[in-house]
Amino acid sequence: MHEAIIKNGMRVALKVQYSGVGDSIDSDLNNFRRLVGLFGFPRGLFLNELIETTRHELYWETDYKREA
Repeated sequence: MHEAIIKNGMRVALKVQYSGVGDSIDSDLNNFRRLVGLFGFPRGLFLNELIETTRHELYWETDYKREA
C-alpha cells in the first residue's frame, strides 16, 4: 500500500494491482494442487475445500472495486 495526496490535499491510501493477478492466483493454486498430488496430503484435511477457500479469500482481497 502507498500513500498519496490528491489535488484537494486529502491524504489517501493507494493500492496498485498488477494486471493478471487473478490468473496468477489460479496458476499458483493449481501448481500447489499438483505438488500436493505428487507428495501427498495429510489425512483428514480436505484439499479441494482448502484450495477453493483460499482462492475465494485471495480474490476477495484483490477486489479493489469492492473494497472502495
